[in-house]
Amino acid sequence: MLLKRAPALFAALCLVCSTARADSVTEGQELGRQAVAAAQAGDHAAAADLLRKALALRPNHPGLTYRYAKESARAGRNDDAIEALGNYAAMGLIADAGTDADFANLTRDPRFAALRAQFADNAKPKGTIAITATIAEPQILAEGIAFDSVSRRLYVGSVHKRKIIAVGQDAKAYDFVPAAAHGLNGAFGLALDTARGSLWSASSAVPQVAGLTGVDRNRTGIFEFAAADGSLKKKVLLTDDGKEHVIGDLAISPAGDIYASDSSSPVIYRLAAGGISLEPFVTGDAFHSLQGLAFSPDASKLAVADYSSGIHIVDVASRALALMQMPARTTLHGIDGFVRYGRDLIGVQNGIEPQRVVLLRMNPAWTEVEGLDVLAANLPEMDEPTLAALDGDALLVIGNGQWSRFAGDGSIKGDQQFAPTRIVRLKLPPARR
Repeated sequence: MLLKRAPALFAALCLVCSTARADSVTEGQELGRQAVAAAQAGDHAAAADLLRKALALRPNHPGLTYRYAKESARAGRNDDAIEALGNYAAMGLIADAGTDADFANLTRDPRFAALRAQFADNAKPKGTIAITATIAEPQILAEGIAFDSVSRRLYVGSVHKRKIIAVGQDAKAYDFVPAAAHGLNGAFGLALDTARGSLWSASSAVPQVAGLTGVDRNRTGIFEFAAADGSLKKKVLLTDDGKEHVIGDLAISPAGDIYASDSSSPVIYRLAAGGISLEPFVTGDAFHSLQGLAFSPDASKLAVADYSSGIHIVDVASRALALMQMPARTTLHGIDGFVRYGRDLIGVQNGIEPQRVVLLRMNPAWTEVEGLDVLAANLPEMDEPTLAALDGDALLVIGNGQWSRFAGDGSIKGDQQFAPTRIVRLKLPPARR
């Protein structure tokens, strides 16, 4: 399983992965694997050729772009290396190219000096945030977040502690849904349905969840709690089919249907309002690591972020699926949290460096991303962001989920103390309608 929170650089993420699915991502991964083998054999020209082909299949992929720059430089193709580094820098990404021995033959090129200056600019703090709440309890591994603008109650899902924490207007944190209550596993994405007084939580068993038993590992699904007091209203679990499932993010339609993304299996599920089972809504080879979901303003389309391929748009009525093209020199890879803001989308992009909050300017029909604006990046209070929720014209973001403190087997790395979990508040520009 590829967990979505392995921060950083996409230099390795899905570059050498293998999978049985046959699509452009898979083909690009295979070419990347071949490029690594060619580079290890000392044939850097062949590696660069393979990476160029991979980028044609996976445009604007950060890891492939940077690796292509390196192999081009090592092959003596300085113009190609400079162009690729320019694309990488234009995406707003950072790299310490000046100390990378692979670029040694570029050091006298004035274009390389200009690129180093752009990388330095990309590393500067952007945006202004404030800490709006802290949760002192360690090791919670914060993931889901929801906010009730009426009660002013903030909800935070804990993956490791298997519970939902609430922060009231008095800024005090308390257990809203106790640990493992009603069979809750790791509390991933949260979604608040104010019209029906419900707080929904995705529940999944991953190695980072504490106290899992053999039975727990087969329990993946969604839970409905009363938003007022945390009492259980409903829980719906997937049937154990012997496959790995990680339901991580949720979205609620105006009709009360719940949509859930599975980051481990290529499925978007739907629980019809009043229903009792999660049914596959859309599945396909184009999905690789599904993350956040958000509805268009008229709820006719559902956007879903895929860590490996970008943003897919689902027509809700027909279930037709389309992958959004990325604007030139812009990357939509590595998006985790997703919320709609006016007609646009706000994404928490934590699979790249720097991790950041971005505004995706959508055309009115939601058929094109017109551009991307960086709202916040390189801020110490937001060094490991995960999911986000709206509070009017502000965004509330889990600033330090601290996935990096957990190893893949669920063990805790190091013996240093955990920092308090920070919820940060980012003022947003006026919403476009």
